[in-house]
Amino acid sequence: MLAALGVSRRPASRTAFCDGQGKLPFDVVITDLGMPRVDGRTVAAAVKSIRRDAPVLLLTGWGRRILAEGDVPPHVDRVLSKPPKLRELREALAALPAPSAGR
Repeated sequence: MLAALGVSRRPASRTAFCDGQGKLPFDVVITDLGMPRVDGRTVAAAVKSIRRDAPVLLLTGWGRRILAEGDVPPHVDRVLSKPPKLRELREALAALPAPSAGR
């Protein structure tokens, strides 16, 4: 799906999360809410602790409920319900601010 948008994908591990100098080696983080050993809220908070302006999209099967209840985690810029439609993902990515030069 991302390839259709011209976006490259780079799975990240804890060691690949940043370059060690407080810079994220990517323009946007797309994370799932529920994953083994880590929660998407935790990922979002960690990303924002390194770079506050880094966009974070959260994918979840609970997206509609989270949005309806106003329960969007504080470090998440946009919530998308799973599975996202290509149009929804395209719109979410297009609505994000341009990456900062100091990333």
